Amino acid sequence: MMGHVDNVETWLSAEVADLLQLDKVLPTDDFLVLGGASLTAMELAVRVQQRFSIELPLADIFEATSIAGIAEMIRAAASSV
Repeated sequence: MMGHVDNVETWLSAEVADLLQLDKVLPTDDFLVLGGASLTAMELAVRVQQRFSIELPLADIFEATSIAGIAEMIRAAASSV
């Protein structure tokens, strides 16, 4: 649903902002454009695993790129557990 921000996106936006030392990250923002790279993607994957008890492959982070897209992958992975 366009324009809808759920708890996963809210959490993920806050985590990415923290990792990249940004004031605010929106669901439409691109992880790579914001400055995300391999090391920050690995840290993000660790935080996702700790929060949701799922494995989020780095390739998924780079494939999805937007915060909303990454959140969708988290939701999909969490629902298949």
